Amino acid sequence: MGKYMSNKFMNSQLRVDPLAQSVKRGKFRRNSIPRQSATCLAALAYIAAIPSLSYANCTASNDTKTCDTSAPSPWTSTIGTGPTTASGAGVTIGPNAQVVVGDASAIALADRATIVVQSGAQVKNTAVSGTGTYGTGANTIDFRNNSTLTVEQGASVISGGTEGDAEAVNPEGTGNTIINNGTIQDVSSAAIWYRRCQWNAREL
Repeated sequence: MGKYMSNKFMNSQLRVDPLAQSVKRGKFRRNSIPRQSATCLAALAYIAAIPSLSYANCTASNDTKTCDTSAPSPWTSTIGTGPTTASGAGVTIGPNAQVVVGDASAIALADRATIVVQSGAQVKNTAVSGTGTYGTGANTIDFRNNSTLTVEQGASVISGGTEGDAEAVNPEGTGNTIINNGTIQDVSSAAIWYRRCQWNAREL
């Protein structure tokens, strides 16, 4: 059972393919395949080998974004636009999926947000000097008022950079709830930093 925090800190864990068969059969009858057909087979085999360039890792439906383990993984761009994100937006990082960004926030939402980091998933950034979408540092996860963050067992939220004012989780407003059954960690600053009350532990 997760332990709940509403503007005060509580935490439960401190710390193949038919084409290939056709080509294979064809090598024993090489002289019987017209040159044009052989060229078409080669072209089709090349096209089949090209990796997908679509960003299937995080998909959006209305105001909810879901990230999974399909390519490209990890996801390397900030999800959300901070205070300008629509109220009620949601983000789900699926089992074993990864959101890993550089000197920027990984997830930045606004009011009545719902963020779920599922079992085995990781959300991480490497903050150095970024100001983030709220101007309070490149926090790994940001949200404002009346929002809920759930970190499931085996999941992690990590701020791995050197920036001293970039936290792993920064609730910018009030009325927020954090349910942590995984790991919330910051190597250079506080793991969780409330605007109204500050917690200086680096790993929760």
